[in-house]
Amino acid sequence: MSKKKGNTRLEKNKKKHKKINKEKRTEFSNFLIRFILIILLTICCLLIYSRYTATSGLQIKEYNIEHEKVPESFQGFKILHFSDLRYGSTINNQSLNMIEKKIKEIDPDLIVFTGDLVFDNYNLSEENKKNLTEFLYNLENSAGKYAVLGDIDNKDTEDILKNGEFSILKNTSDKIYYKGYIPIIISGSNSYLKKENNYDEMFNYQSEETNKELLQITCIHESDAALEIANNYETDIILSGNSLGGLIRLPGIGNIYKLVGSKKNNNDYIKKNNTNIYTSFGIGTTNIKFRYFNRPSINLYRLYRK
Repeated sequence: MSKKKGNTRLEKNKKKHKKINKEKRTEFSNFLIRFILIILLTICCLLIYSRYTATSGLQIKEYNIEHEKVPESFQGFKILHFSDLRYGSTINNQSLNMIEKKIKEIDPDLIVFTGDLVFDNYNLSEENKKNLTEFLYNLENSAGKYAVLGDIDNKDTEDILKNGEFSILKNTSDKIYYKGYIPIIISGSNSYLKKENNYDEMFNYQSEETNKELLQITCIHESDAALEIANNYETDIILSGNSLGGLIRLPGIGNIYKLVGSKKNNNDYIKKNNTNIYTSFGIGTTNIKFRYFNRPSINLYRLYRK
């Protein structure tokens, strides 16, 4: 009888342990399912945020540029620099209205666009062309509007820029006067990815020694080209685009996606030799229609005499 009872207790203990183990496995399975669901939900929220929230709105990045070559008449002169609109990516007509309103609030003296007006292979309708032209035409300023062409710009976008009263710098330069007789010089080059750049031609104005004494602003599309120019030519300020800031940026790490033409320089500002290089992180996107810790932005520079 004792043996039988012992066996009964042993069987009961086995059943009890089996039940406990089963409950533990069930509890762990439920935890694992909840954990996976939380991870998936977090990923979905990040994707939705990066695709829709983070690609909307417009951030204004402000920089004060102090330089001994800034003429007294240019004190506080405001330069609005935008790039990579890439209309048709995450940018539509409603976006254009918002951007125009923001720029008008800034009331810039000079406007500079550094390339890639329309998304790759986007089929522009006549209505699209009209809307883009009106947007560019309505951007008010007092000293001029200049542009350089990016690697995805074409004859259509060039015509839109011209009709929007932008002067296109094709390896050329111009003098800008503002409330005085001492000008600054702005120059621009075609896209080096399309092998249409000619820096010697662009800097031809430096053959006159007195021009080197003026503040020189150089505009190019690819941010890597800025490094090449700073290493081989003398200019005070370079404004570039193309990089889109890497689209996705992580705190402490920076960008994790590098576009061709911006493999070496994905910073918003660096100083190379004696040249200050500023890069706009742009407004639109690529085929990867996401931004993270990198909102659409335009740059605002204020010039001051040092």
